[in-house]
Amino acid sequence: MQGLRYAHDIIGCLNAGCNGWLEWNILLDSRGGPNHANNYCDASVIAESDSRGVHFQSGYYFIAHFSRFIPPGSRILRTTNRARPLEVVAAVGADGIRSVVILNPSPDYREAVVSEGRHGLIVGLPPGSIRTILYRGPDPHSAG
Repeated sequence: MQGLRYAHDIIGCLNAGCNGWLEWNILLDSRGGPNHANNYCDASVIAESDSRGVHFQSGYYFIAHFSRFIPPGSRILRTTNRARPLEVVAAVGADGIRSVVILNPSPDYREAVVSEGRHGLIVGLPPGSIRTILYRGPDPHSAG
């Protein structure tokens, strides 16, 4: 599924230090063009030329998920992932809200424990799903 591939790439890129991720062809026609080299390809949004309708593929919704929960200016946090094959990226926004995005690319239901300090919760992930946990982290200025 296109969305799972995109999520895998986005999580990997953000965890490797990238500042962002770009969808090269967000909108193409139903043939996979236009382009100057006739190398037609896929896109997250397909414009149907005959009906003038628009079809949103899974990649569009997965990109939207990251865009919604990791806003511009967020800082990526270091994470430890012991729940393979799950993939995770965590960020903190300028407002102090932490977001933990978890991808389950497997065909099986999985659970993950999301924790920071003494607090945590168990998150269930259906096959081929993406979930985000939002919370306010500890105050870095408090003692202890």
